[in-house]
Formats: sequence, structure tokens, C-alpha cells
Amino acid sequence: MKMNWLNLPSPLAIVALKTNRGEPTLTELAVLRLEPDRPPTFLDSRVVRTCTPGGPPAFVHLVPRLRELLRGAILVAHGTAEVSNALDAELWELGGGFSHATLCTRRLARRTRPGRSSQLPRLARELGIPCGASSWSKASATAQVLSVLATDPELVRGCLHTPRRPTAWPRVFASLVAPWPARLSVVQAEASAQVPAPLL
Repeated sequence: MKMNWLNLPSPLAIVALKTNRGEPTLTELAVLRLEPDRPPTFLDSRVVRTCTPGGPPAFVHLVPRLRELLRGAILVAHGTAEVSNALDAELWELGGGFSHATLCTRRLARRTRPGRSSQLPRLARELGIPCGASSWSKASATAQVLSVLATDPELVRGCLHTPRRPTAWPRVFASLVAPWPARLSVVQAEASAQVPAPLL
């Protein structure tokens, strides 16, 4: 599968996450950055409120890597409002706030497939795309859904949202704990997204 960059802005940061039920607190975060002529880069980690040695990191430790992956990119998610609200809640606790240019694949699915389900698992299944329960699997599926549905540049532009203000990043100077677990290599990331490296 190839990304149709003629109809898409670039670079793209595909984001999927999980939160505690009824709360905006993150428990998983996956980001896959795609851009033409460059290999994919990514973040795939569990998230905890208070980290322990050898355990998953707290959100504060992922902020530098998240900021790096989002820099200059359009955030793509299947439900950008939910993703933006969750990231905003986490950054607010650190003294910041999230506001980023977005492209919603759920909205794109509703416009390109009116009257049909826009829920990611069912949509992916109908398109023959694997979609598991993890945030990483959902980010990979979202990238593939976008590559299938982005056939009309006007519809794609209609699903873009430009914020009035930039993200207020908190003063976090370095990642103190590496993302855990490091499940995927860059080669695996390319395979999961089914986007050949020479075409990115």
C-alpha cells in the first residue's frame, strides 16, 4: 500500500491513544510520523501516573519525543477531538495546553462513505485492514485507512482543522525514562504501516 502524497499534506503524525474509562488519563500512546522520502519514526509506549524504575514512563517523560514527532506535522487520528482533549488534559497538568492542526479520518470516512459505519474496527475490517486493540495497532490501521480514503484532495482539505493558537509545551528538558516496552523496530513500523520506506 502506498500513501497518495498528491492528495495529502505532509508530514503526518498518526496518533492513537487509550485512556482510563471516564477519565482523560492516558494509559497508552502511539505516534507514527510519516513524510515523503524519509523512513517512519514512531513512539509506542504505555503510560502511568507515577513511574517506577524499569517500569512504563509517566506522560511527562514522553513529552520531548511527542513534541519532536508532532513538530511541523498534521496530527491524524480517528477522532481528533478525543485525542486532542486527552493530550490537552495531560499537558494542562504540566502547565501547558494542546492545540494542533488536525486531520480526522472519522470525518473523512463519513464524507467518502456516507451511510456506512465510521467506527475504526468495522471500517478497517470492511477495507481489509488489520486493526487490533492496542494503540499501536489502531495508529497503523488509521494510517492505512487514510491512504485508502484520501482520493479526493477537496474532501481531505475539508477534514483539516487549523487551530487559532499553537500548543503550549511545558518546560520539560529531556526524556528521563525510555518508552516501555520498546516493541517495534523501525523496520517493523514500516511493515505495520504498510508504507514502503522509499515512498515516504
